[in-house]
Amino acid sequence: MRTLAHAAGPVLTVPLTVTVKEDTTTNLSFMVTDSSSPIFSTTMAATSSATNLIDSSGLVFSGAGTNRVLAITPKTHKYGSATITVVATDAAGLKGTNRFLLSIPFVDVLPVFTTVISNKTVLQNSSATAFPFQISDYETAAASLTVTAFSGDTNLVMNSKLVPGGSGASRTLTVTPVTNTYGATTISVVVTDANNGKATNTFTLTVTHVNQAPYFPSLTPITGLEDVPFTSPFVVADIDTPLSNVTVTASITSTNLASVTVTNVDDTNRLLVITPQANAFNSTTIKLIASDGLKSTTNSVLLTLTGVNDPPSFTLSSNQVIAVEDAGRSAWRDS
Repeated sequence: MRTLAHAAGPVLTVPLTVTVKEDTTTNLSFMVTDSSSPIFSTTMAATSSATNLIDSSGLVFSGAGTNRVLAITPKTHKYGSATITVVATDAAGLKGTNRFLLSIPFVDVLPVFTTVISNKTVLQNSSATAFPFQISDYETAAASLTVTAFSGDTNLVMNSKLVPGGSGASRTLTVTPVTNTYGATTISVVVTDANNGKATNTFTLTVTHVNQAPYFPSLTPITGLEDVPFTSPFVVADIDTPLSNVTVTASITSTNLASVTVTNVDDTNRLLVITPQANAFNSTTIKLIASDGLKSTTNSVLLTLTGVNDPPSFTLSSNQVIAVEDAGRSAWRDS
């Protein structure tokens, strides 16, 4: 503390140094005495040597008598040091002066979202969607701000599918949900400045369910032999409908080659029952349709029936000739 005394007039006792945090107000208590005038009539004033940091509007007195308070409020986002001169004037016009060093340490001003991403809704299996937002920072240029994003449910949206874009103050976040998933999750967008100060915008992303058609995971060409009935297994799948509710029908392009029907082994495994037409061999396509009652999928598979070398055959006529011999003579008779 420092006290400056005068032959007559007010005497002020203030600290040598006062530290105030950036963007805050600090109340400094100090004492004023006066041996020649009533202390309650003493008025106070203060000035700053660095008005870019703090000016008289940021130096506000309160209190009365001996005990006074100086509320110190630096300008927004300013830091540095200044000499503050405090002057007390008594009823006789006599003045008492004292000074202290005001220190305002640097405090990083966090970045801000000037516009945010609000809650969003997209359809299941929708394409990548870009959501715009705006950012700024007092000390760091907008172009130097970095943006990252994190998903609350990586089964619905993977972090790798949260892609920041844009430049300067205008940024975007492109979101692609995991294929065939739906539900809701939080997405956190984080902006980081040059001093590692961070700001976060969190929103809810809802992925709305859309019925998906059943499908055939794998179909391969089918081969068989002429005149030999056989079956060919295949599998049906559906991500959101019980397979017991999925029906499969089949038709064949060349009905003079074979007939086809579908039978179930279980809900997943099905069989194509193929019955070749007599002595028919060639290639054709079989069309399969899987339906869940709302959507359907159609696929075609190649059917090839390989010819088989049949043994030769003959057919006896119903008319037969019988030779009868008698005494050197013969006669022919049709049976």
